[in-house]
Amino acid sequence: MPKQFQVNRAYEPKLDVRGEDSTLCDAITKEPPGGKVWLLVAPRRGRKTWTLRGLVRQLGPSRATWLDLHGEDGIHNVPEKTKKRGYYYLLDEPHAILKKPNLGQMLVERCAALHDQGARAVLAVTPAECQLLLTYGKATGFVSEKAILGIPLLNSDEANQLASRLPAAQAMLGRLPPAWRNNAFRLELLFDQLERQPVGSPTSSPHSLIRAALDACRVGTVNYLHHAFFEGLSPEQQTLVRHVVRGEPVSQKDAFLLMEAGIIGHDSDTRRFFIGDPILAAEFSPLRIHHISDVHVGPKSAQSIDGKDGGKIAIAADIGNVRDSYVQHLAQLRAEGNAPHLVVISGDLTEYATDEQLTEAKAWVEKLREQLAAHPLLDDSAHRVLLVGGNHDVNWELTLGSDPQSRHRPFATAFADFPRPALEDPPESRSLATVYYPDFELEFLLLGSAELGGQIDQAHERHLLLLELAALADPKTEEERKRALKLELQAARDDPGLVHEQDLRRANAHSFRGKVRIAVLHHPVSALPTITEIARYAGLLNAGAVKDLLLRLNFSLVLHGHTHSAWFGIERWPGLHQDRPLHIASAPSLSSREVSENHGYNTIEINRDFDENGHRVFDLSVRRISRKGQLNWEESAKMPPVEIKGGH
Repeated sequence: MPKQFQVNRAYEPKLDVRGEDSTLCDAITKEPPGGKVWLLVAPRRGRKTWTLRGLVRQLGPSRATWLDLHGEDGIHNVPEKTKKRGYYYLLDEPHAILKKPNLGQMLVERCAALHDQGARAVLAVTPAECQLLLTYGKATGFVSEKAILGIPLLNSDEANQLASRLPAAQAMLGRLPPAWRNNAFRLELLFDQLERQPVGSPTSSPHSLIRAALDACRVGTVNYLHHAFFEGLSPEQQTLVRHVVRGEPVSQKDAFLLMEAGIIGHDSDTRRFFIGDPILAAEFSPLRIHHISDVHVGPKSAQSIDGKDGGKIAIAADIGNVRDSYVQHLAQLRAEGNAPHLVVISGDLTEYATDEQLTEAKAWVEKLREQLAAHPLLDDSAHRVLLVGGNHDVNWELTLGSDPQSRHRPFATAFADFPRPALEDPPESRSLATVYYPDFELEFLLLGSAELGGQIDQAHERHLLLLELAALADPKTEEERKRALKLELQAARDDPGLVHEQDLRRANAHSFRGKVRIAVLHHPVSALPTITEIARYAGLLNAGAVKDLLLRLNFSLVLHGHTHSAWFGIERWPGLHQDRPLHIASAPSLSSREVSENHGYNTIEINRDFDENGHRVFDLSVRRISRKGQLNWEESAKMPPVEIKGGH
């Protein structure tokens, strides 16, 4: 049985789904406003040829003809005299002609001559070609922006007719996003992939089908990115797309041509531009990541308002926690199209790692996960929340037994489904915690720095002294004796930050695949100028060894928390590791009440782009967002550009 869907199929009238009441056909029967030629603008691979051939079918062969202008010699296919008044010349593939200014000028003049003889000329062009035509013909008045037309979107009946060639395609149609469903080329591309599935295989999900289509766009004869972006758009238009992708200001005047071509869209409600072509959106849309830390679910959670008296008045004014206002903030970002795709949590989700606190923390994480944005390059199996435990996520009650890893098991049990360092396993046998996102060449290394949280050294002189002092207190009852012992143990505890040497060795031996490498741990790898912490082992004991490893392995960025203080830093070790920089981002506490500054988080954006040779490149930016008022979150600082050096 012949294939029903072929992306590069030549025009076949029986497969043309455009109805007889085409708005485009009606438009070209009118006088071109402000010029002498209609310009039909669409991306390359945008079905311009099918549209022109369909217009011939609708107008009738006695009134219209399709002319292929492919190659420089194609200029001779454009007649200097019309067959008759009211005749339509539908001109296709003028790109080689338009590259030569003299030929481009000749094309414009011939179209104008046909117009003056009572005929109509319609030129199908890409946005880059349209810009050239405006250059050649605007001064003479032959070509005008007012005579630019886009190819209309498919309506539901036309999409159904296209899908009706294959039962599986018709069943899939209603599940597809609108931007894929309303375009004939994209539907053909999707259903081409669907038809390639082995007979009897289960129906693909829309996401897996789109992924297959995107992969097909990058290779072979389709090569959509090359044709539609690099050839089909001028350098200025390519820059405009990049501005839209990054949320930078764009004027409606500058965006007009790309809006007509369907490459850029505009939301009148939010007044924001977006990439209307889902293939280009997938290729260029950034990956947004929120880095949060020190949530401290428990008795030290910060409330969203200053409700000293409590009671009904405080409840009515919203006595909720700051962490819940962050979830509300995520919901607002989602409504605006700016929600993160991933969240990284760098420890201290709880205060004491009790069962109740862990249950509450897990429920809160699930709430924020519901507000994360979808990304066309992240499927349902992609990890969206990554985390490391902090020293407050260690259960100190379990540190005295013969199993030193038991202190980490409550946290591990609560967050078993999330990527995290497996500190509940012995150091010599645990696996390295890494997460790789191939489309972004992004790899995370998750390091457990609370390995020995709540440690008690039985031979420690301070411990022995406290035991003796507890005995001198002469408790009267068994209950008092247990309480005295518990207080002694609390006072004798050390809470060091330390990444186990075995984990460092595993990381050193690991074959990292990502070009963009980010490490996450709880404790700071450098002293912060923003805070002074008076505590035993407040920092990371082997911070030098950790940084040496990360610099050697070409890591670009380190994320941490613990200090409840925001800070950006860059370190280089002159004479070592080719003087590469290591960027460090400390997140403020998201919602602890023990802070000396605003609550907040860091946001990381990874942009995908191409260099002048068409090779994929990435850039990474980090900003700090601070909570200002009950529901306001504002940018308060930006890290200098993060260099992506690549791996080995």
